[in-house]
Amino acid sequence: MFVSPDTRERLRTQRRQTFFAQLAEPMLVEAEAIGISRWEIVDDIENKGGEPR
Repeated sequence: MFVSPDTRERLRTQRRQTFFAQLAEPMLVEAEAIGISRWEIVDDIENKGGEPR
C-alpha cells in the first residue's frame, strides 16, 4: 500500500482546521456572549495543569 510522504502532515493540518472551526471558534463565540474574555479562557487552560509542549 502506498502512502504519500506528506499524508501525516496533511491529516494533522486537516484535524487542526476542524478543531478550530468546530470547537474553538464556537467556544469563543459562546464565551463572548456570556462575558468571558479570551484571556480568561487562556488563563483557565494554563491553570488546568500539565506541562507545555
